[in-house]
Amino acid sequence: MSKMPTTDHLATRQNALPEASLEELNSFLDAVANHFGMNWLTAAGENPVQVLWGRKDALATNELLLLGNALTNLAGQDPKWVEQQVTKAKSSDQGQRNGALFELLGLNLFNVAGQTVEPAREDTPGYDGKVTLSDGSCVLLSIKNHGLSTHEQTFRQKADEVLRAFQVSMRKLNRNGLEIRTIATSHPSYPSWNDLSGSADAIIGGTYATDEGIWSGSIRPLSSEYNPLSDRDTSYTFLLAAPQHENEQKNFFENIRKGLANLQKHCASVPSNVCRAILLRLSATASLPQCQQWAEQYFRDWPDANVELILLYQVAPALDPVTGKTMITHCFITVRGPKHAGWKGATEARQIRGETLIGKISNVPLSPIVSGGPSPINLDGFYTFQRGDIFRLYRSADGPLNLENPAPGVMIHAVTDNLGTLSMRASPTGDLLLLP
Repeated sequence: MSKMPTTDHLATRQNALPEASLEELNSFLDAVANHFGMNWLTAAGENPVQVLWGRKDALATNELLLLGNALTNLAGQDPKWVEQQVTKAKSSDQGQRNGALFELLGLNLFNVAGQTVEPAREDTPGYDGKVTLSDGSCVLLSIKNHGLSTHEQTFRQKADEVLRAFQVSMRKLNRNGLEIRTIATSHPSYPSWNDLSGSADAIIGGTYATDEGIWSGSIRPLSSEYNPLSDRDTSYTFLLAAPQHENEQKNFFENIRKGLANLQKHCASVPSNVCRAILLRLSATASLPQCQQWAEQYFRDWPDANVELILLYQVAPALDPVTGKTMITHCFITVRGPKHAGWKGATEARQIRGETLIGKISNVPLSPIVSGGPSPINLDGFYTFQRGDIFRLYRSADGPLNLENPAPGVMIHAVTDNLGTLSMRASPTGDLLLLP
């Protein structure tokens, strides 16, 4: 790996950390450039690292900074391992790529004062990393990536198809300024998806009426706070939600079983100061409370399992109710097994800690609650798909423009009388690409 001089990457990017040292932030972006290579990063590829490098919005910058921070920290411990992970991260194999990226980002979460993080060597199978605490005890981490399932990927694909059908109907029927919400009462089958897309004209036109099927929802005008709207563009917000597939619990248990199998095979007997743990990342729409119940059930079913701890981890851009700003939230839920007390023992303060360069660490599950309408909707345990384009009229006499997108996936555009249509730099979907 050839060392490149530090470049001011932030000069052309949005920076959501103005209070941080620009030199330090640029060094993290430099780490990405040096490890992955500028020729590869700037090639026209679909790898998420390449896509993020090409984007200049704040969310893309934040994801790259997290990656660069991980590369910097872990290369100091094991440069060969880091290069192996980078090679895997460049792979066209989605599973291998996602696994490598999460091993980098996941291990780096525990790189805090008083803890030492070491990637597992090739001659130490059974776990992916070791976190040594200040008292000499350690945690052996088996890292599992329970990201987007095939069922959720199908849901997103079908929801996007429904949105496109609704957009065609809105233009055809000259409907503008709509807030569209559609909720399924059960997980949709292919015929149910076809029924929804095929009924787009009737739904948008207000003539759809049936007592059958799984779909319910509402269409109402957008909030008046977005007025005046452009009449030459179609403004809307669109939310579609459906209960998760019944196999999600089975897949969750399977990921725990895989992590446990490695620990069981290679780390069945460990000293009393060693804690065996599974770090399991969940997708952004997974129900953390539900997954916590499943993990607790796993320990009830298998009380003799040779693992002391299951760490559930979920990261997603979320709206901060205090500031009204969207920020990356890292949520950890700790599920202790029957053998955990033996590791914790008399040292009550013995615990693994995490921190992050960007966003906040929380132990409070994200609450997917949609407000508005007759009453708030709790979407815990649902797949969700949210998009929107709001074209708001701005006149030069109104003063300076201040564009802020109200939610991930919803974009506000300024239709001006002298500068054309302006849009802020933003993620087109509001999703994280490195941890989908």
